[in-house]
Amino acid sequence: MTPSPALHGELAALLPREHQPASAADIDGTLSMLTRVQADLGRLEAVKATLVERLRRQTIAGEDALIDVSDPHARAADRGRRRELARRAVVADLATTLRVGETAAGTLVDHAHALITLAPRMFASLWHGRTSWRHAGILARHIEELTPGQARAIESMVLSDAATMTPTQFTDAVQDARDLVHPVPLDVRHADACTKRGAWLDPASDGMACSRRSCPSWSPTPSTTAWPRPPHACEPTATVVRPPSCVPTS
Repeated sequence: MTPSPALHGELAALLPREHQPASAADIDGTLSMLTRVQADLGRLEAVKATLVERLRRQTIAGEDALIDVSDPHARAADRGRRRELARRAVVADLATTLRVGETAAGTLVDHAHALITLAPRMFASLWHGRTSWRHAGILARHIEELTPGQARAIESMVLSDAATMTPTQFTDAVQDARDLVHPVPLDVRHADACTKRGAWLDPASDGMACSRRSCPSWSPTPSTTAWPRPPHACEPTATVVRPPSCVPTS
């Protein structure tokens, strides 16, 4: 393989020539290098998360400097509203700095805060290169609204899994741990959710309609029963048509 002229010389040296023989030791060596690179990426993500959390704390401490006092609406806003305006301004700047959307930037702020304050051992695992930011983000998403005690309990259950599982497997493990930690037993929550299931037809302004379904099941089975009337004949307000065909899966 002929290296691209734009490829840095040191990187080009890593590429073998086309049809160059490779031994099992050569392949193992490349995999070892990738392992070290992955660990370095984890450490860099930990540094980035720390800087993002630093930015969040600076935003809280310096929110007055971020508010345009010449704007009468901002000037009249209460403390909570001013804090929200300051956060929005910083999230927008962070999105521009990292070249991501504002939703992604806001999620990064929330996840960095959750990991550093609620899951310090997972964050340390990320810093030491034993897990990835994707795994850490999965845990952060599931604990960010929990109490410190609940978050630490979940962290203890899944910490070792973060080094051995794929993101999909780890998501399942975190969800299972969260169910165990939840103060209300799973069967009680499921029974309560079953009382709230239903299907609705919502009329739209163009004469069409949207169907919505609330179902307490991870994998609801497709409904085979036809709607009792066509969507265009729905009432002016959202109507509960029938309970959906939902069965819990094992």
